[in-house]
Amino acid sequence: MEGTVVKSTGKYSLVKLIDGKVVTTSLKGKMRLQKSRETHVVAVGDKVTLEKRNDDWIIEDILPRRNQLNRKATKLSRSVHVVAANIDQILIIASAKNPKTPLGFIDRVTATAESYSIPSILIINKIDLLDSDEDVEKWTNIGRLYQDIGFEVIPASIYDTESMEKVLEILRGRETLVTGQSGVGKSSIINAIDPVLNIKTSVVSNFNEKGKHTTTFAEMHKLSFGGHVIDTPGVRSFGLIEIDRRFLSHYFPEMEALLGQCKYYDCTHLDEPGCKVKEMVDRGEIAESRYMSYLSMYYEG
Repeated sequence: MEGTVVKSTGKYSLVKLIDGKVVTTSLKGKMRLQKSRETHVVAVGDKVTLEKRNDDWIIEDILPRRNQLNRKATKLSRSVHVVAANIDQILIIASAKNPKTPLGFIDRVTATAESYSIPSILIINKIDLLDSDEDVEKWTNIGRLYQDIGFEVIPASIYDTESMEKVLEILRGRETLVTGQSGVGKSSIINAIDPVLNIKTSVVSNFNEKGKHTTTFAEMHKLSFGGHVIDTPGVRSFGLIEIDRRFLSHYFPEMEALLGQCKYYDCTHLDEPGCKVKEMVDRGEIAESRYMSYLSMYYEG
């Protein structure tokens, strides 16, 4: 029998069978023992084969993944955390205020998504909290920055019906991973477009503007209008994994567009003479924030 993993805690997983029934499963013995750099053998979104032994459901095998999104594991001996598998797109929820999302976080997720050829959409949430013309202009310019690069950007608020309808249409009929830092409103947005789900949310502290982890493990939810969303735990940072820094610029669309225009074919865009990327940064045609994100990721690699 086949099914889809809708939640995984490591030792046990919830698997949705073809008939819609959700069962608690464990891994076949040899799968638990196999060596892997991944924190968990199975990930949400995995297609698996399983069988029932007495009253227990056992995952026999994981079917080939069409894609997966990885990030660096934290506080664990193994280095790879598979966030999700077999997804159509990534919805990055950034918060304009309370808490403000650093642009470096957005850039890390988009670069990782690009490296796996997974489209990403940026939602700038909580625009209703912007209380000055200066902040409105700032986030309008940020949205334009990512639109000009080629990403779809939606300024949003759960209290704005039009923006929620746009998000709904993006999610309709697709398998979507929703990610963002703690407190940016991932679960609130999902609840706003599909209230039946009633995913747990929490209030962001006004003291330090940091959100709490309301989602402990990634979990797949079926949308009433078609498709699924994978709600993920809020993360403080998004550690890169398995990106060769020699090709890192390929995952920044505005830099990839300049491929072959530098003086040296293997230009790293750091301090080589005749670097077209640095020239464009100096001219303001590549955002300095994006270039600084590139440097941060390059030296991390």
